[in-house]
Amino acid sequence: MPLTNYEFIDLNYLNRVAGDDLQTRATLLDLVAREILDIIPRLSVLYSGQAWGDIKDHVHRMKTTLAFAGNADMGAANNQIWKALVAMDAPEAIGPMIQVLEANYRQVARELQTELHLMTAD
Repeated sequence: MPLTNYEFIDLNYLNRVAGDDLQTRATLLDLVAREILDIIPRLSVLYSGQAWGDIKDHVHRMKTTLAFAGNADMGAANNQIWKALVAMDAPEAIGPMIQVLEANYRQVARELQTELHLMTAD
């Protein structure tokens, strides 16, 4: 499997978890890309509706997902959203953090899918 340098992802954690198990690695790459593409676009709509509990549930689920993807900006924004919604002192302040997630998620998912394609093309 060729070593590829990516701009938006860092697969070190995913590789540590999957080890030498290529099936696990492929499954994780697929699941992480799908979850990012599914959840991130929902957050703005939920934010507009002030659905703080739903957002909190989604970002809680995204903690592990984003750890596997290895995008530091998205991981930090997700953690900030989580902390803000746990504290509930100014939940409306999470808007810019959602924008960080939205600004990066397509590129992250694309690179995850590229990696999956490269490893399954052999």
